[in-house]
Amino acid sequence: MCTTYIVLNYVPVPDVVARGIMRALKIYARRERVKLLYKTDHQALLAACRELSKKVTDGKMANGPYYLRTGSDRWIAAFSRPILKLRPTYAYINHDGRVILEMAGGLDHFGVYAYPLDYEKPPHASDELGHKKLLDGL
Repeated sequence: MCTTYIVLNYVPVPDVVARGIMRALKIYARRERVKLLYKTDHQALLAACRELSKKVTDGKMANGPYYLRTGSDRWIAAFSRPILKLRPTYAYINHDGRVILEMAGGLDHFGVYAYPLDYEKPPHASDELGHKKLLDGL
């Protein structure tokens, strides 16, 4: 009687799953980065962010984070179309008027900062974080 042994290559499932998730996130981040940098009307985006900033300085909205993908529908109406079209993970409206739109988080953080017209950069702030200027104020 002959016995046959079958040898299977064992790949741990968590490793396969993790690699699949990382690849999907990489593809997603690349697509979102292209949308932000090349397919967005930056003038309209800056105007929308400045309008949002004005709502905070006028007291119509509170400063802080607004989670646009999972957040409450009551705040969605406060955001105009150029912002919603980007589908950021969240928008953070700072007390000094800066609006930060976070497009992706985790291992590949990127997004956009929009500054109000009268914004003056603090003296201790630096530009060493790899920020790229899309246009004045953005």
